[in-house]
Amino acid sequence: EAELIGYRHGAADDRLLQWVAACALPPVLFWDWTLFVGEKLSFPNEYFLHADHLFKILQLPWFVEGNLPPGVQSTLLAWLEKTHPAFLDALRHEWDKVLNLETNLPPVGSIAWEGHRVSVVLNQLMLQPKRRERQQLENELDQLLASGVHEHALVVDYVERRQNTFGNLLSARFRKFVQTKQGLFWRWRDWVWQLPLWLGLVLAISLLHYTEPVRTYRIGAYIKSLALSSDNKYLLIGSGDRRVSLWSTDGDWVRGYEGYRDEVSGAEFGRDNTSVLTGTADNFIAFWDIWGQVELSRQGPAQLISAIAFDPDKKFAVLGYYETGKGVVAIVDLATNALKMRFEAHQDAITDIALSPSGDAILTGGRDKLVKLWDMNGNLLHTLSGHTDLVHAVDFSPNGDRLLSAGRDNTARLWDREGRELQVFRGHENDVYDVQFGPDNASILTASADHTARIWSLNGQTRRVLDGHFEPVRIARFSADGHTVVTGSSDGTVKLWKN
Repeated sequence: EAELIGYRHGAADDRLLQWVAACALPPVLFWDWTLFVGEKLSFPNEYFLHADHLFKILQLPWFVEGNLPPGVQSTLLAWLEKTHPAFLDALRHEWDKVLNLETNLPPVGSIAWEGHRVSVVLNQLMLQPKRRERQQLENELDQLLASGVHEHALVVDYVERRQNTFGNLLSARFRKFVQTKQGLFWRWRDWVWQLPLWLGLVLAISLLHYTEPVRTYRIGAYIKSLALSSDNKYLLIGSGDRRVSLWSTDGDWVRGYEGYRDEVSGAEFGRDNTSVLTGTADNFIAFWDIWGQVELSRQGPAQLISAIAFDPDKKFAVLGYYETGKGVVAIVDLATNALKMRFEAHQDAITDIALSPSGDAILTGGRDKLVKLWDMNGNLLHTLSGHTDLVHAVDFSPNGDRLLSAGRDNTARLWDREGRELQVFRGHENDVYDVQFGPDNASILTASADHTARIWSLNGQTRRVLDGHFEPVRIARFSADGHTVVTGSSDGTVKLWKN
């Protein structure tokens, strides 16, 4: 047939084939529609509807018989939709107008009326109406066909196209569970339409507990100490390769502080955020400004420093070291390098030291499973007994009235200032290496050898699990406003999280 009208595949001008295909839009061939489409294909300076073109299409036997062979109608329209979709859409709108002309309407209720309605409904369906209108049209089409109206090729074609890709993949056995047959069409059951809502709800809940870190700092050696400046601009990292580095919380490396001969035992910011306070295991203390200039450098006696805490005003340091089988505390005046106080604190090595916010007390934890509270003159105030293995970390609350400890027994413990145990935090599956109060006095942060950090409420409930490290988390810190958490791990990374 294409040869009869002179069409060649890939021809620049395929309007003759467009004409023939457009004539397939009505269920049967209409001469007036044929002439109308011919006029539509004309260019402003070239009249397409002339005798030569009419003679070519009249050579097709379809136009003599007035009917299209089975399958030809859907084939032609499929070609037109693929190659000239805009033209086909315009024709459908024009055909809809023709179908609704009063002069073309057959008597309501007659067999001709029902066939006419099939053409109207089918054409409107092809115009891709909204879901509710499409549902109404499909229901009417079902009713018309159920009354015995002839099901022509375009109806079959529409039903086949109506099934989406997923629907076509359904097996007959499985289809009945997710779809129900309503007339011509398989429709999704109500619960299937509700499924995206439930999935969205699950996704929203997941996002509320989303624990992907905001930023990761790759240091290359295990993390020994961490500190955030109170203005949240800088992050101080002490690592196992005897280095201290300063980073911006935007992820940029600022500078490194080097020259240490032993492992860094502690690194903190001064109260004004312009100083970096560091101490090492070989009893070397160095203060730097954040621009890299040395403010203080002190080499103490040959002692193995296991814990260190600094006065934020840089007046003194509290050191914990191991001597002749005992854990000893020393308070050193940093201005004069004088030893202000020394006392035996534990029957084994001291693992951590914390200085109260008001500077009037010292909290120590040891390998002897005990936590002890001291005044600044070395007088024992209370012994906190409860851990069943060595204590890794201790901390004061921001207002100083409560205490925290964490240990190898996989727990963290909350105490009052009188030494009474208030709460045990259980949930970690391995050593709890670090613990810290939140700035709100209502939450705590723990770091564990189970590769996670946790944020807890004071009643012992886990608020959030920070899961992203591949090795034990050695240390974790809140920012001063509580909106940020940083964690440091044996995997050589520091991760910054939004709280």
